[in-house]
Amino acid sequence: MTTHPVTNIDDVKPITFGNGERFEATFRWISRQNGAQELGYNVVTLAPGKVAFPYHCHHGIEEAFFIISGAGRLRYDGEEYPLRGGDFVACPPGKHSAHQIINDSEDDLQYLAISTTRMPDVVQYPDSGKVAMSCDADPEDGPNARPFRLIVREDAGVDYWEGEEGPDD
Repeated sequence: MTTHPVTNIDDVKPITFGNGERFEATFRWISRQNGAQELGYNVVTLAPGKVAFPYHCHHGIEEAFFIISGAGRLRYDGEEYPLRGGDFVACPPGKHSAHQIINDSEDDLQYLAISTTRMPDVVQYPDSGKVAMSCDADPEDGPNARPFRLIVREDAGVDYWEGEEGPDD
């Protein structure tokens, strides 16, 4: 990883991923290029009619979005807001900042996404009733260690004491 503090967006390889017809975005992962440690930041481009991620909220990290160009719509805590170039969106941790950026225009929507990288994180997905838990890989597990990530339905929980036995049992 480079430790040069300046990275030009043109020097960052775009990566596109998504799922189905609705979810698709192109990312330029800047913070991975210039050695950031406690912030993640990337430039996201959404084609017309696309969204990058499902409607969600984080409980461990904070996110912010700066709309660089284009127009779209923000779903936020059950409300909707128009977006245009120059808008800044704050998403502090917690269930009242569930959010999703939607490009409902006829042109590309481009924004800068910034977040803290504090782990572990718990992410709720209100539309689908899922919850995700994740944490970084332990560096002591070596260079091929994988981070922990689990996604389940919110109603899949078990009782706190299920499967536990006392010392005298």
